Amino acid sequence: GSCTLSAVLSFVQNPNILRPPQHHHLVAKAQSLSTRLFASVASDTAAESELPQTQLDFKKETRKWIWEGHEIFHEVTKPNAETDLGPVLLLHGFGCSTTYWRATVATLADAGYTVYAIDLLGLGQSAKPSEVYYSINLWARMIDDYAQEIISVEDAGGLKDGVIMIGNSIGSLIALAAAAGDHVKSNTNSKLTGFLSEDERVRGICMFNAASGMNSRYVMNEPQWTHF
Repeated sequence: GSCTLSAVLSFVQNPNILRPPQHHHLVAKAQSLSTRLFASVASDTAAESELPQTQLDFKKETRKWIWEGHEIFHEVTKPNAETDLGPVLLLHGFGCSTTYWRATVATLADAGYTVYAIDLLGLGQSAKPSEVYYSINLWARMIDDYAQEIISVEDAGGLKDGVIMIGNSIGSLIALAAAAGDHVKSNTNSKLTGFLSEDERVRGICMFNAASGMNSRYVMNEPQWTHF
């Protein structure tokens, strides 16, 4: 699935704010490709400044988290409201990053949620190791550990009321896999457990532009499938 910049959340009071400013389509035959690319990036960077100023005054932190020896970039945005409606975890699509959610983060924080946005391993500002076998279950295991090591520790109730996961494209599949514990079932390590899949720690899942799966290029490497 490709990354689009529009989304509507039914549980947010003012969903119209969720539509980020659209990319400015640049049409100029005389411009070189590099010039057009620079203008496109500049337009994307300026998009956040176009949000209402009241939407930008949140307690937003950019952090680094070490997962299995790899540096993972993530952001935590806390609401100004005294009442915290609980944690929301945003999972971007393939080829995207936390920047994709910039307007969604502002809207959710404004509504009273604590928002966690993370760059998946191999994407965004996170580490991009070449020796890793990337898969939905790898990312699901990463998200499961993130929920246990970061979100549950910072949540006042220790995720007693669960976390809402919002995914775009493959982010939707990662959310489902983490909630169902698929990464545990497909792993040969008998000591591996699923944090989110136990004790109803997932409050809900929102899926946008849900992908049907990764490509089948490495399908023969799946241990549960025979060559036949």
